[in-house]
Amino acid sequence: MSEYRKLSAHFIFPVHSPPIQNGIITVDHEGKIIDIQESSQKETYNVEFYNGIIVPGFVNCHCHLELSHLRNILHPGGEITGFITQMRERRNEKAEKAVSEATMYDQLMFKEGIVAVADIVNSDITAKLKNESLIHYINYIEVFGLNESEAGNIFNRARQLKKLFKNSHISPHALYSLSPGLANLLSLHKEDTATLHYMEASDEAAYLRTLTGNLKANYQQYFPNEKHQPASLDQLFNPTTKLLLIHNLYISKNEEEYIQQQFPESYRVLCPASNLYISNQCPSYQIFKEDRICLGTDSLASNQKLSMLQEMLEMQNAHPELCFETLLSWACINGANALDVSKEMGSFEPGKKPGIVLLENFDFQTFRITKKTTSKRLV
Repeated sequence: MSEYRKLSAHFIFPVHSPPIQNGIITVDHEGKIIDIQESSQKETYNVEFYNGIIVPGFVNCHCHLELSHLRNILHPGGEITGFITQMRERRNEKAEKAVSEATMYDQLMFKEGIVAVADIVNSDITAKLKNESLIHYINYIEVFGLNESEAGNIFNRARQLKKLFKNSHISPHALYSLSPGLANLLSLHKEDTATLHYMEASDEAAYLRTLTGNLKANYQQYFPNEKHQPASLDQLFNPTTKLLLIHNLYISKNEEEYIQQQFPESYRVLCPASNLYISNQCPSYQIFKEDRICLGTDSLASNQKLSMLQEMLEMQNAHPELCFETLLSWACINGANALDVSKEMGSFEPGKKPGIVLLENFDFQTFRITKKTTSKRLV
């Protein structure tokens, strides 16, 4: 038996270079790329040919694996304030299935070609399965809370959780969900990489800009005699922080330009299926730098699948001008750069171990994915 596998399809998409028609990719037994070449009539021996296209493994830049048991529990719609209310009331429903559901969807993500995941952590229930998973996880221990007296306890709990997970970092939930004390603790313990739910809803944008909107009521119970001042990006993060801003539905052009200038290592993670589920909106992309756009699935509390292919399809449906190669770069190399795993993942280059994924039922006439397109891991 040969120590190498040779795989081919109608097209191979290396991502960092143009697609190769009937190309051949050679890998060793560990999945390391040895060579990518154009086809040759002489090169047919031991070549596995697949009907479809071959792409690198996907990088999911935003997920909440521990919420997998909430699939079909929370009602769609209701905007972010309605979603937050449902999460408070129903987060513990079917909690006895939390570990088994998370395990099932970890395995499904792997089978469908996801190789790395930026995952939000609020509890220890996924620690064992992720530490043993075939997927590479970057764990963001999320902190939030408006009760000033609990700030120290919240932060200390996050520090204890961090010890249970590989590749873990403490990170704030959102600018609007931190008490002043908790924001101060985060500012004193800044991490090299962080994630932040940002400008996900009109209520959030109104509160961050003018201290108005529906979120205001949340704060009056904690700060009845004063205005709660939300935390700021400058307070929580260093200019060099590799910062993943999640959702980005309501960023203005001026705000985006400021972020690009102040946080040049930041990325925009779009989660279209989740946004459609919560607020029936799909994110725009035009004001963002294309090499800084990534995709994420969010959680099954606000999505039907943890599928990067589905996120690509939602963006394509909302923005027909987007070509497949652009979407693929968002789902692969941009995400790998954002999570600092591009030396191993994100593109087909000799020496990398990016995973090899087959997309079947690809539309070769339009060069687009469709709702019939499926993904499955080959390597």
